[in-house]
Amino acid sequence: MVLLRRYFDGGVWRYRRYDVFCKGHRYARLEDLAVDEAVRGQGVGGELLAAAKRWARNRRLEYLELNVLAQNENAIRLYESQDFVEATKVMRCML
Repeated sequence: MVLLRRYFDGGVWRYRRYDVFCKGHRYARLEDLAVDEAVRGQGVGGELLAAAKRWARNRRLEYLELNVLAQNENAIRLYESQDFVEATKVMRCML
């Protein structure tokens, strides 16, 4: 299921989709979220995450999850400010 695909002219918001998965749990996965550098720090990312959480709650899902690169400290701070916590750890071996 795709929730929304939205782009704002001028590069203010852009995100791709929310997918609902059922593997014993009903949850949504946020695939992509980006805020243009020109408007970072103005609350746009928080608003997008709040909208995603409202969408998931309205569908009585258990949780919303996403992946973030370990070195993306700004994104991690944003997600933690919106009550996201680390739930799994992905390991990678570069070839």
